[in-house]
Amino acid sequence: MAKLIASAATLVILSILIILNLNNKSAINLFGANLENVSIIVIALAGFILGILYSVVVYIANRHAKRRKASMRKKDQRVATKASEVTERQDLTQTDSEPAAAKSSSASDSENR
Repeated sequence: MAKLIASAATLVILSILIILNLNNKSAINLFGANLENVSIIVIALAGFILGILYSVVVYIANRHAKRRKASMRKKDQRVATKASEVTERQDLTQTDSEPAAAKSSSASDSENR
């Protein structure tokens, strides 16, 4: 209920502000173009809309950067997992080849005697 009352009060105040400033006009320089007799309300609304658009662009850019970082972390984790699997396989092949090498060296030692 409090939110409804606050929203209604905000709309009433905003409406009063717009009504009182409808007749106020100003000149504006927009990138070198001089515009005369532009309503102050139009200038304020244009600034508000441009601010919203800028915020949306910044939000999308940040979201894209976060997704890219998350993707890079996942890729790094996959690479680390594969590297550990390769290391384990190398260890297993070395331990499997060591008994065979020991048997062949003992067989060659017995032949040399």
